[in-house]
Amino acid sequence: QIDSLQLTVPSKAREDADKDRCEIHHEKLSVYCASCKKCICHQCALWGGMHSGHTFKPLDEVYDQHVSSITDEVAALRRRLMELISLVQEVERNVESLREAKEERVREIRNAVELMIARLDSQLKSKLLTLMGQKNSLTQETELLESLLQEVEHQLHSCSRSELIGKSGDLLQMFNQVHRKPMASFVTPPIPADFTSEIVPSYDTSTFCITNFSMLRRKADPVYSEALKVNGLSWRLKVYPDGNGVVRGNYLSVFLELTAGLLETSK
Repeated sequence: QIDSLQLTVPSKAREDADKDRCEIHHEKLSVYCASCKKCICHQCALWGGMHSGHTFKPLDEVYDQHVSSITDEVAALRRRLMELISLVQEVERNVESLREAKEERVREIRNAVELMIARLDSQLKSKLLTLMGQKNSLTQETELLESLLQEVEHQLHSCSRSELIGKSGDLLQMFNQVHRKPMASFVTPPIPADFTSEIVPSYDTSTFCITNFSMLRRKADPVYSEALKVNGLSWRLKVYPDGNGVVRGNYLSVFLELTAGLLETSK
């Protein structure tokens, strides 16, 4: 490998030497004409006549200046490249932090939803236990009546006339015991199919009744409801019985007014 390098370097030097030759005199380019901004040989500078009165500089000196300038720019570009790479890495870290923060919020939401579902299951279990108790009570009473009916049917078909007459009093007494418990005692109010929602808050409501509506409509003055105070805010209805503005005389106009609230402005 060292031998190949030793052979390659002179070859490269010869190629550069062949390139850096004057096309006219075939001499080595050794002078830089600052006036023409062109590399020339010493014969062009001294006797060619084309560069008479021009300013000349040694080619090596000009070459070193250009190499130094380009090297400085390359170094500046490398620094710029490193800064850009650093910025890209910073953006990537920012992207990763955003994803991690989003996943953290997703985990929080999932945990919260799982807890909400668990509480809903608890509500359902409580309601079902109540209903199962009601069902068991009705089932027991149903089984008792079915057993009693079977016994009566058996007595009717198996007893002789005299035996049935003798047992009739006992049978009627059993019937009376059954009827002593009114049917109303078995009727229970249905369990409402409503569950407390922790996502949708409960609403505060109020009713505004307007009396003497026809008289108020003729007066055409606004009517105000009592204030409804919710979470530190005070709201009221402003009602025009005969309408307001362009709809006056045709429609009822209702406005919701905020009469008291927070000090900061809305956003």
